[in-house]
Amino acid sequence: MFKAADRNHNAQIDFVEFLQMNHPRVTREMGNKLMARYGGALYKEEAEDRRQQAIEQAARKEKARLQSERELLDEHEIRLAFKGWLRGGKETISIGTLRNHCPEIEKQVVQDWLDQTGTNQQLTCDEFVALCSHHYSKVDAKQLRRLARKLHEDDDKP
Repeated sequence: MFKAADRNHNAQIDFVEFLQMNHPRVTREMGNKLMARYGGALYKEEAEDRRQQAIEQAARKEKARLQSERELLDEHEIRLAFKGWLRGGKETISIGTLRNHCPEIEKQVVQDWLDQTGTNQQLTCDEFVALCSHHYSKVDAKQLRRLARKLHEDDDKP
């Protein structure tokens, strides 16, 4: 009987399996919903765990929100730098202008990126942001922020 009741074969009968043993029409999903609504066998004992999980989930959401805001600020600074490089009412910059302003980006990286995207020798603002994001991936976000600030500061100089 025990083996028949232990449906997930972990050598223990949890509350949902106990419910299923007594009421075979109860599915695992229904049992979990019942426990979430009314509490399980260890409802009081698990209250602290649920509270801690809620705190951790809120902290993860806040961290993700702050990361998203930082990325938007970085993108905004890069866009400002790009707009500072535009001359004569143009909407794009050439690869030569990019190389003059960003000597840190290797020529091969730019060429590989151009080959992958099929972009011609002119970059739009969105393409420039994509190139910077590709070159300075999320792994090196601090370097991307430094580059964005440096580019923005260089534009302020005469």
